[in-house]
Amino acid sequence: MRQLAVPPAVPFSSAEGRAIFKDALAEGSLEGFFELIEQFSTQDEPAFCGLSSIAMVLNALAIDPRRRWKGVWRWFHEYMLDCCRPIAQIKHDGINLSQAACLARCNGAIVDMWRHGEEDEEAFRERVHASCSSTSQHMIVSYSRRGLSQTGDGHFSPVGGYHAEQDLVLVLDTARFKYPPHWVPLSLLYAAMAAVDASTGSVRGYLVLQRLPQPDSVLFTLNIRDRASKAAQDFAQSGLQRLIAGLVDTSCSLDAPAIVGYIIKALPIEEAAKFVSVRQSNAGCVSGGCSDGLCRQQDSEDQLLKELQATPLHQAVAAHLDGKPASSQHDDITLADHAALLLLISSWGPLANVQARAQLKDMLDISKMEIVEAEVQYLRRQLHNLPSGID
Repeated sequence: MRQLAVPPAVPFSSAEGRAIFKDALAEGSLEGFFELIEQFSTQDEPAFCGLSSIAMVLNALAIDPRRRWKGVWRWFHEYMLDCCRPIAQIKHDGINLSQAACLARCNGAIVDMWRHGEEDEEAFRERVHASCSSTSQHMIVSYSRRGLSQTGDGHFSPVGGYHAEQDLVLVLDTARFKYPPHWVPLSLLYAAMAAVDASTGSVRGYLVLQRLPQPDSVLFTLNIRDRASKAAQDFAQSGLQRLIAGLVDTSCSLDAPAIVGYIIKALPIEEAAKFVSVRQSNAGCVSGGCSDGLCRQQDSEDQLLKELQATPLHQAVAAHLDGKPASSQHDDITLADHAALLLLISSWGPLANVQARAQLKDMLDISKMEIVEAEVQYLRRQLHNLPSGID
């Protein structure tokens, strides 16, 4: 371990550090500490400080990863946080502030991001106090260690507490092999965020994470881990818009089914079946391993498929497919089910043909189908939080 520079830091376990902790606890500015400390872990790699901080906070917020870590257990681990950048690159280069925000968002958190200078020190102080006085939000700081008289440079760590009278912040350093948790003056930590990140040319900053309230989907979720589904993600986020924009729209005979047929020819069907993925079955949840609402709701599953298959869009899609079950999914779910859902959540571009535009509007209308509409809204929210071209 490195010798912690004292001052400016105060070691967490020292007599002074314990006294500061006792005072802060009495002040009510250590409310979030206990959720964080339950999830406190040492980063697996030297460049994983950002991943470790995010995993720690996501677990502290009790956000469901919606996928298994090991065995039956769903829990965030650093190596699961790869939806914005490949793990191999992160292991080599780490992540920057924008990438950290992206990772937190696409894993179920509401994220507010500030760079140094966007708010003054007093505003930062107020946000630190608010985060540390709450169990529903947590702060991650991105700073240069040099500003705290420590070795190294860029680093991420969660903030565990605040002592108002002495104006000290508790940094839960994820590199515990190097430095233990420690208290530092807030003004120094704020100044340490002003250091420029060489990878972006921008100053550092901080994130405040909260749990994103999400209605449970009945059956489907977006697979953001399988790189083979990237083509389907690109199609949903921008490819369909480009396709519609490039559609020659000069004939009044151009109708909605014909447009869907044109789209299906360009749609990456197999990738769509991987991207719009079936959720974990209740059968995979052992007693006590799955809380209410986290697994598939079997009683609503049949109704969802019934509503989906009754939509004009699904019928038009099925007419252009052979209707066979998706090989990697369940026997009762067809490629048309995956493709129709992908089109329902995709960003459509404008059509010049007024008649065709009106027909498509009717075909895409699911407002009277309660379960399908809720499922589509859930998937759209997931899609919105996925990165598209993050550095």
